[in-house]
Formats: sequence, structure tokens, C-alpha cells
Amino acid sequence: GLRGLHRDMTSESEQWKMNALPAVGLGLLVGVANSRRGTALAATRAAEPEVKRKKKKEVFDPANEPGAMAPLGFFDPCGFAEKGKRKKFRELRVAEIKHGRVAMIASIGLVAQHWVPLDQTWVDLVPATRLGPLSATGLGAFYQFYGVTGFPKLLTIIFLLGIVEFFIFVEKPRLDAGDYGNPLQIPLDSREMREKELVNGRFAMLAVLGMWMAELVTGKDAVQQLGIDVPADYDIVRAAWQPASLNTGFGFS
Repeated sequence: GLRGLHRDMTSESEQWKMNALPAVGLGLLVGVANSRRGTALAATRAAEPEVKRKKKKEVFDPANEPGAMAPLGFFDPCGFAEKGKRKKFRELRVAEIKHGRVAMIASIGLVAQHWVPLDQTWVDLVPATRLGPLSATGLGAFYQFYGVTGFPKLLTIIFLLGIVEFFIFVEKPRLDAGDYGNPLQIPLDSREMREKELVNGRFAMLAVLGMWMAELVTGKDAVQQLGIDVPADYDIVRAAWQPASLNTGFGFS
């Protein structure tokens, strides 16, 4: 009886083993599949940061650059400054800064030359235009470059300006637009200071144009247009009166 029982238990154990083998094999296959899936998922996740690093390059927008401020904001009705054209915008910004700086100096010169003329021997050459007479201490001062003695002066000035433009104030791409050095160490790198320079330069360009237009209409220089009662033949540098004959016809009316 015991032998029969032993045989039955043995057969049942062998039968259980036979039934368990497919389940174990299936479990191993599932485990291998899950392992491979986990490896692939880990590799994918490891590659995700690299994908995220490759963000789309931000398109250049001139509306975010210094100079776009209240009340007009980004004012470009002619469409010169286009989106995505950083190089072109830099060229325009350099030109704007240079013209603004020249205009600021010119606005001071147009006032100062009323009292400090460099040369008055050309006064009689100043003609009247169709709009009216020119002032010898205003736009009429350009006539000192007329003739045999005046033309070499003009060439000299152009030559000196060429040296300054091409050899001294040279634009460097690694620096900000209009950055030609800061010998006085004035803190000019902030956005606020850059916008102040742009605003003053724009105002100066309009001011110079306004002074010229007013002179063509009235025949008066920048100081005379303000109605300041200061004789034009007074030399502040020498603090002495110049001969009245050199300034005949160009005083206040």
C-alpha cells in the first residue's frame, strides 16, 4: 500500500513539474521582454534632455531692442528694421547712433558760431536763396569753402573726417553698436543710458533740421531765431567788438 502511495505521490510531483515548466518559461520570457522594454525606456529618457536642449532658436525682434520706448514704442513705419535681420538692424543702429552724436555736436555748433565765427572774410559771398537770405553765422557759413582758398579747406575737413571714420572710430562686431571706447569711464552699458543717448540724438537731429529750415525762411541763425538780443558781431572768445563792416546786414531786424 505504501509503495502504491509513493508511486502516486511521485507521479503527482512529476506531473506538477511538467505543468510548472511552461509557466516558468513564460515567466522568463515576460521578464526578458520587460527587461528589454525597461532598457529601451531608460535609453529614451536619457536622450530626452538632449532633445530638450535643442530648442528652437529665438527669432530676433527689433521691438525688444533699446530705443523702443513710450510713448511711441517700436516706431518703424517704413519697415526698415525687420524681424530676424539682426545684422541689418545693427547696421541701422550704428548709423543712427553716429548721426545722433554728430547732430548733438552740430546743435551746439550752430549756436556757438553766432558769436565765434572762424573767418568772416567770406561774408559778402553769402547770397539770398529763393526762400530768403542766409545768415553768415548760420548756413551761410558754408560759403567759406567757396573759391580757390575755400575749397582746400573743405578737402582738408573731408580728409580728417575720413581718417576718423575708417581708422579711429572703427566698428567692432564683438562690441555693442557705437562702442568706440570709454576713456572717461562713464557707466554707459546699461539699457537706460543707451536709450538716453538715442533719445537725445534723435531730438538733436530734429533740432538741427528745424534750425536750418527756419533759417531758410527767416534768414536768421539759431540764436537770432530765439530772439535773444545779443549783437552777432560780438566775439565771446576775445571779449571785444569786431569791426561792424564785417557783419553788415546780419544783425537783428
